[in-house]
Amino acid sequence: RDEYLHELLRRDGCMNHEAEDHTCRVCGLTSDTFVRCISCFGSEMMCGGCCVARHAANPFHKTWNGRYFEKTTLKQLGLRVQLGHPLGQPCLTPRRLYNGFVVLHTNGIHEVDVYLCDCEHADRAGAAEIQMLRAGWFPATDDVPRTCATFECLDLFTTATLQAKTTAYDFYWMLEKMTDSTGGKLPDRYAPLLRMIREYSHLMMLKRGGIGHKPRGVASTAPGALAVHCPNSP
Repeated sequence: RDEYLHELLRRDGCMNHEAEDHTCRVCGLTSDTFVRCISCFGSEMMCGGCCVARHAANPFHKTWNGRYFEKTTLKQLGLRVQLGHPLGQPCLTPRRLYNGFVVLHTNGIHEVDVYLCDCEHADRAGAAEIQMLRAGWFPATDDVPRTCATFECLDLFTTATLQAKTTAYDFYWMLEKMTDSTGGKLPDRYAPLLRMIREYSHLMMLKRGGIGHKPRGVASTAPGALAVHCPNSP
């Protein structure tokens, strides 16, 4: 829990970008201000011009089959997602995570070709679950993960269940319908989603309670320490 909590706090900062470094990771030019799109993979900090250029095209990936446009996936187009390295920096000895790795995102259920860092920087990159957390992916397990959910997906469910009273069952079926509304065969990840929702909610309680800044970490959490005090109570 301490490792996971530390990575959640790390994402609130500059992550791989040094605060004193004024060089854009994309174009190499210096800038006084940087932006970071939290929806983009890697959440790299860049100058405003590069951020606009990266979002100029809509990411609707379809192919022409001679009659009409049909849906395809980035995996089918040959995209390989490399974890453990900054965006654009290749790994000399990547290691494939799992052939049928599944990512739950706000726009559906995706099968992604994921590779872990296994080069000389592997110790710094961390274990598989750490590399995933640093990329904004919450693993369903830390024992050979085959499924994850993006932080955006889990945050969306949190808001939907609090405001719209959406159940986890309905939320998962929404993701399935967004992926394929024709009733096609999709990987069943409902049980892993339930587990990730509970774990993520617990970790966010610890984070908001300031537990991640305590020297002894989660072990020092006293009974009732995460309770919210009512301002109207005496």
